[in-house]
Amino acid sequence: MDTIRATLPDSIFALGITRPTTNRSVSVRNTYQIADAHSISVNLSYATDSRKNQGVVGFVLPERAYSYYGADTSLELRQFSSLSARSIFENNFTYTSSHNETTPNAQGMKINVIDAFNGGGAQNKSDNTARTYDFGNLFTHLGEKLTIKAGSAATYRSSRSVSENNFTGTFTFSSLAAYRAGQPVSFRRSSGNPLLQIDQSEFGFFVQNDYKMTSRLTLMFGARYEFQTNVSDHNNLNPRLGFAYAPGRNMVIRGGAGIFNERLPITLLEPYRRLDGVHQNEVVFNNPAYPDPFQPGVRNVASVRTIDSDLATPYSEVVMGSIERTFKSTMFVSAAYDHSRTIHRYRNRNLNAARDIRSSTPRSCTPGQSPETCLRPDPSRGNVINFESSGSQNADNVRLNFRERFSIFNVVASYVYAVSYADSVASEIGRAHV
Repeated sequence: MDTIRATLPDSIFALGITRPTTNRSVSVRNTYQIADAHSISVNLSYATDSRKNQGVVGFVLPERAYSYYGADTSLELRQFSSLSARSIFENNFTYTSSHNETTPNAQGMKINVIDAFNGGGAQNKSDNTARTYDFGNLFTHLGEKLTIKAGSAATYRSSRSVSENNFTGTFTFSSLAAYRAGQPVSFRRSSGNPLLQIDQSEFGFFVQNDYKMTSRLTLMFGARYEFQTNVSDHNNLNPRLGFAYAPGRNMVIRGGAGIFNERLPITLLEPYRRLDGVHQNEVVFNNPAYPDPFQPGVRNVASVRTIDSDLATPYSEVVMGSIERTFKSTMFVSAAYDHSRTIHRYRNRNLNAARDIRSSTPRSCTPGQSPETCLRPDPSRGNVINFESSGSQNADNVRLNFRERFSIFNVVASYVYAVSYADSVASEIGRAHV
């Protein structure tokens, strides 16, 4: 149970609110042994989730509530074959489906008054269905000196969504006094086709080898290649190399380096495809008229979202090393360090942001600058939010671990130091736990 406490123009509104939730699920797991060396597993699950009075707490009034219903289905088939005493082969197929519906309790324009109340309709009616088909296989051969693993994976995703988010519009007021005076700071409204359909295919192949050079030294080397649709970047061959060396019975030194690609989630693409100015667009007015912002003579400027033509998937170059040592069979100490450099990080950039026209080079406007000298590159358009992969990040991590056993008791301590730099932003964190 939560509490609503909002400040209305003529009173204080307070109410306890309950949010009933019902969850149901059923699952079945079976394994069929075809022969001594072959088996098939079948797993099936189904779950539903029903919620009411969502989205209301704090400043949000009961009229803004909405209901939610979701259903998830999962089917997994896995085949396992023992080809010999040293070789195994696996195949798997997974199907997942999710469907959810959001229904607002009331329709109507949103009124947001900062630090006072949020009223009006929820304006988040939606109906979404997503399906995923996963195929994969893995071959493993365990040799006396060489262990080989090779496999492939393919994924197909489809999404169909109907969204009427903010189709009626939202007024935002800076204070209760501004609301009484009828002076909003902004108005936003989306319009267009609520239906969006999008799909994506992903493929990957890999091979990995562990070679035991001596009883103390093992080398690991391999590579992975993957690509996906919705991105024109297919240059994604990622080599990996590592080693494990035991100079003595009580010490192990490990190290490695490699390149690791990230995939572009389909959920990141959806808002850009939806608000691309063709399916839908969004109008934004600063200091609009109230209650009708669309007054005669007011220019209607739409904001859109775009996807960069050179969009690429991010990849990380990683180098790591660690050392582990056991003392007197009861004390364990380890230290590890890794460095990663990520290229093509996703970020948003406003291609039509207002600029200081007095500067010979592109420069942002300063607070209080005259509107005559602070103009957009294209005054006929609003914000053009571009989804691109022009960011980068560097990260360093140090981890220390200690464990000592006293009879039936264990004393454990750990310390983690992490520092990362994302473009021009730096952060530093140190954590200890005992």
